[in-house]
Amino acid sequence: MDVNLETLFGNPDLYFHAFGPEDKLSFLPMDRDHFAQSIFCDQRIEPATREVYRVPIQTLMQAYEQRGYLAPQLSYIHQIAQTGSTILSRALDIVGKSLAIREPAHLRQVGMMAGAGFDPANPPKNFGPMLGFSLSMLGKRYKDAQPIIIKGNVPTSFIAEAINKADPGRPTIFLHYNLEEYLAAVLRTPNHMQWVENVASEMRLSEAPHFADLADASTPLKAAGLWLGMLKAFQAVEDANGNARALDANYLFEERVPTLMAASKLMEMPLEQAEAEAIADGELFTRYGKNPDQPYDPEARLERRKATLAEIPDELKAAQDWAAKKAADMGLRDEFYSPLVGDGGKLL
Repeated sequence: MDVNLETLFGNPDLYFHAFGPEDKLSFLPMDRDHFAQSIFCDQRIEPATREVYRVPIQTLMQAYEQRGYLAPQLSYIHQIAQTGSTILSRALDIVGKSLAIREPAHLRQVGMMAGAGFDPANPPKNFGPMLGFSLSMLGKRYKDAQPIIIKGNVPTSFIAEAINKADPGRPTIFLHYNLEEYLAAVLRTPNHMQWVENVASEMRLSEAPHFADLADASTPLKAAGLWLGMLKAFQAVEDANGNARALDANYLFEERVPTLMAASKLMEMPLEQAEAEAIADGELFTRYGKNPDQPYDPEARLERRKATLAEIPDELKAAQDWAAKKAADMGLRDEFYSPLVGDGGKLL
């Protein structure tokens, strides 16, 4: 592949993968089929070839500044983890209609740099240029008429407000559970609880406003803190963006067809009823989004939720009581006022 400034900035088959290593930017050869095969675009990406192109940061950032920043007009799925966002993004990833890029490593890096205490009015050094460059690189299109949907993760959810300011007014879905359901989802096994600990540490959760008391707190309290921080960021975007919609994850599994039709319409790639039904009744919803080789049973999901709620009722009650007080201090509303489908439901 001929690697020059034109292909770096304009060819979607030359995919910006990560900041680094060292003072370089990493690019990978891709094509439309390999984007579809890449369930995630982090270290698990499936590139067209294993060749890596590394370009000096200074060279490319200077060229980027000379070109000037243009909002890339992307669409976004923000989520709090364990909500089926991978399934939703894959359902909306249709050749000829759209392109979904799931959990791009470079956007996660920007979110990690910001941390859970991110303040849009006082961002870290170089945050703005790095975010702008990251979004610009995601905006490289195969066809102008096809929307690009970015499915983020926890670090990018914390910077949802900054993303909306950099790419304002774009179609955005906040995929979420209420607090009790979220706690049941992320605390259901020792591995899930370790994930909470790892993310809370990586995101420097206890350094965020309102969360100083989480430094030595229990895992359920840290999970509640992550939930509060992300929901607060989502509500800030909802206040500023008329194209933002909240989606209770239960609707994705229990009302598949209307949810897929509403989501696709918002994302500017509307599905016909028959198309939505084919996706909803297809293999996608019978396999784990992150691991399609593993069968998925939606009834088992509900049974696991019940079991978790029954196993640690005291810890969950303590986390919910703590979160209710923090929510009041933070000005977090108990509901979204712009649900994608349904009535949105109470959050706490």
